[in-house]
Amino acid sequence: MIVGRRTGPWWRRLRSVLPWTLVAGIGCGLEGPSTPGDVPLGWTAPAVYTLGGADATDWSAFGEVSGVGFDARGWLYVLDGQARRVTVVDTLGERVGTVGAPGEGPGELRFPSDLVVHPDGAVTVLDPGHGGFVVYDRAGAWVRTVPLDAEDPGMPAGPLRRGADGRLYAAAEPRSDGAPPETPPARVPVVGFSDRDGGGARVVAAAWRPPQPETGGLDPAATGGLRVRLPPVLGFHPEVLVAPLPDGRVAVVDSFAYRVRLVGPGDLPDTVLSRPGSPAPVTRELREAERERRLAEVAREPGRRVVSNAEGEVAAAPDDAVLRLERARIEAMGFHDLVPVLARLGADPQGRLWVQRTGVIPWTPGPVDVFTAGDGYLGTLAPGALPVPDAFGPMGLAAWIGTDAMGAATVRVGRIRDGDGPPSP
Repeated sequence: MIVGRRTGPWWRRLRSVLPWTLVAGIGCGLEGPSTPGDVPLGWTAPAVYTLGGADATDWSAFGEVSGVGFDARGWLYVLDGQARRVTVVDTLGERVGTVGAPGEGPGELRFPSDLVVHPDGAVTVLDPGHGGFVVYDRAGAWVRTVPLDAEDPGMPAGPLRRGADGRLYAAAEPRSDGAPPETPPARVPVVGFSDRDGGGARVVAAAWRPPQPETGGLDPAATGGLRVRLPPVLGFHPEVLVAPLPDGRVAVVDSFAYRVRLVGPGDLPDTVLSRPGSPAPVTRELREAERERRLAEVAREPGRRVVSNAEGEVAAAPDDAVLRLERARIEAMGFHDLVPVLARLGADPQGRLWVQRTGVIPWTPGPVDVFTAGDGYLGTLAPGALPVPDAFGPMGLAAWIGTDAMGAATVRVGRIRDGDGPPSP
C-alpha cells in the first residue's frame, strides 16, 4: 500500500495549538509584522453568507474544502476533496447544483485537489488520481479528461489560478510513482497549463528552490509496512507562490526575502516589487514549537490519512501504523535557517496584487500589502483583518476557506469594500 496525506496548504489551516505562554515566548525574539512606511488600509469585507461548519447537516457539511472559485455571475463553486464533488451555490448561498462524483469512470473524481472556474461556469478539476485535469462544461457535464504526460514540466503543486489567456498557472513538481528524489531539482518551473487536448504546457519562469536542509532518518519500524510517497517534512520552507495578473503578467515569489517578480508576457523584462523587511532567524524555540504544533494537528485530525492500493482505490486510514508514521516524519523533519518574509499571494480582478507577510508568530497571518495594477504600493491591511482570499469574484466578492472552533470546514463569502466606498467592481 501507498500512504499519502490529504491536506490543504498550511495557510488554510491556521489554528494555534500551543499554550499562550509558549506562543508569547517564541514571539519575543521576532521582529513585529509592522514595517516602516506602512500606509493603513481600512478595507472591510462584510459577510454575504457562510457555508459549512460543525452545525451543518445538509449539503454544506463539507469533509474538506480543497478549492473554491467564482464564475462571472458570482456563483461559487466549492470542491470537497473528501466527498469528491463540486457544489455550486448562487449569490445568496443556496445550492443550485453539483459537478462531478466519486468514482473511476469518465467524468468521475478519484483524488481531486484543486479547481479552476472559468467565467462562463465551466469547471476544470485538478485530479492527481487521473494524472491531470477533468473538465466539465457550464451545465456540469463531463467534457474530457486531459492527462499530463512525461513531456509536461510536472504536476501542479500549490494553488491553481486561471490566467488572462485561459491557462491554468501554478508551480510544478516532477511526477513520480515512487518516493520523491533525495535531491530535488534546483529550479521549480512556473507553468501555464492547458486543459485542452494537445494544448501543451508553457513554462513562464524558473523559480529558485533553496537547498534542502538535513532531515532525520525514518526507523523502518515506524512505517508499519507502508511505502512513503511523500517528500520530507520541512519547517519554514519558502513555497513558490504564483498569481497571474489580468494584464498577462505572472507574479512569482521564490525567496526568503521580500521579493515579488512580475514575469512577461512575451519579451518584456521582469519587474521586481519589494518593501523593507528581513527574514527572521529560526531559533531552537521556533523549531520545538513548530514540531509541537504539527504533532498536535496530527493527533487532532486522524481521519485525513489516505491509503491507496495497487488498483488505485483510495480510502481514509486513521490506523495506528499511519499515525506512527506521521509522527515519525515530524520528529525527523528538517528546518531552514530563516523564516520566509512572504506567505501568500493573490491578484484581484482589478489587477491589484495582494502580498501577505508571515505573521510575528510564523504560522499565523501577517499583514497584507496591496499593490496597484501599475505596480505601486497602495497600502497595508492589518494582520488578520482581511487575509488574501482563496478566490476573488465579480462585484467585489471574495471567498475564504477556513475551519470553525470544532475544526469543521467552512467557506466564508464577503464583499470587499475599499474603505467607506462601494464594493469593488
